[in-house]
Amino acid sequence: MPDQAILHWARDVVGGLGTQKEAAERTGIPYATLQRILAGTSPLTFERIEKIAEAAGVSAQGSLASILSAEQLETAQGGLSRIASRARQAAVEARSSMMEIPALRVKAAAGDGSIIWGAEVGPGPFLFAEDWLRRSFGTINSLRMVQVSGDSQLPDLSDGDWVAIDTAKTKFENGLAVVRLDDCLMIKRLQREGHFLQLMSRNAIYAPIVIDLSKEQERVQVIGKSVFTFKSL
Repeated sequence: MPDQAILHWARDVVGGLGTQKEAAERTGIPYATLQRILAGTSPLTFERIEKIAEAAGVSAQGSLASILSAEQLETAQGGLSRIASRARQAAVEARSSMMEIPALRVKAAAGDGSIIWGAEVGPGPFLFAEDWLRRSFGTINSLRMVQVSGDSQLPDLSDGDWVAIDTAKTKFENGLAVVRLDDCLMIKRLQREGHFLQLMSRNAIYAPIVIDLSKEQERVQVIGKSVFTFKSL
């Protein structure tokens, strides 16, 4: 890009914006950076051209067309096109490293357990960096997202919060888990003593549900242990 012609344009436009400090505020370009740009020691990228043009209320593309010859403008636009293409490719590559955890199509009741259990899954509500998931949880194919419904786990979990569960962890072990009790899906804290399993609520108004695993184990199933929670603000 023919730097001198554009540099003269930038100096003229910035000069009409007031002092350099005022111009820095109006353009959103740091004062020290703007000084280097106008001194010709920092590159005048198209992004910076756009900021200067926008502050002056003019079109960056129109300004380039007015100060460059047709051949120069074509060269400049070709360079900008390649930059934009690389930026788009970088965005695609960054997105390809992101993934979602599938979500159960039902909510886990943090209350009286009035939600009917269903096994279907759909798109998850969040995107995660795949490398972070693997570092944090190892195998990720068994992860599922479940949304909380109700108040039995207040203040730890609120209605609308999301919980990531590992469906490969289905033992009756202590800890927060999504369980199926009869035909209801619940999120409860499990506390096991021998063959007695308590489904605990954080909210004191809900009494524990006690299951005698030696007699009624078929009533309860651990869908997955909680590995991460996402709270609504």
